[in-house]
Amino acid sequence: MCSSDLERTKAMQKNWIGKSEGTEIEFGVETPSRISNVVLVHGSNSDEAGSKGGEPENERHWKIWLKGKLEKEGMIVSNELYPRDWNPDYEEWKKVFEKNKINENTTLVGHSAGCAFILRWLAENKKKVMRVILVAPSVLHVNKKEKLKELKDFEFDSSLKNYFNNLVIFYSKNDAKDIGQDRKSTRLNSSHTDISRMP
Repeated sequence: MCSSDLERTKAMQKNWIGKSEGTEIEFGVETPSRISNVVLVHGSNSDEAGSKGGEPENERHWKIWLKGKLEKEGMIVSNELYPRDWNPDYEEWKKVFEKNKINENTTLVGHSAGCAFILRWLAENKKKVMRVILVAPSVLHVNKKEKLKELKDFEFDSSLKNYFNNLVIFYSKNDAKDIGQDRKSTRLNSSHTDISRMP
């Protein structure tokens, strides 16, 4: 990663992803009898030092906050740390992910490269879930860093929408250009897609 990419990433995190202030969003939570569980899949780090410096990736940004909010509502929430997030391996992540109970009452939440993992898993396993929530999705492997190509080495089309009832995409106006392209590609021409831009 070149210096300008690193600085741009740090600026994005400072200005949005890691912000401790800003808009408070209240989400209506369906009754726990309908949602059986929520599975969070974090994104990747730029390098091993970034991964091992500070909190683990599954405890960064908004993930701990969301887990706490959902657990207060009686939800079962998985927020596991996926191995080697600086150089993610799909099969290794799949082993961790598949320890969860995934069914038609499950909500999957992905952040950045975690979005690619979720969509790839759904495309390969053809298992229907209640909802998929993608935050700053980094899905396409075109023009991506070499280390993420393995995780993102899959194709999907509009048939993917058959594996969830609802798709929600959150993005920020200052996300990287590739996240904007990925956001558009994951709409899947579904009438059940909600797209929200964060301030």
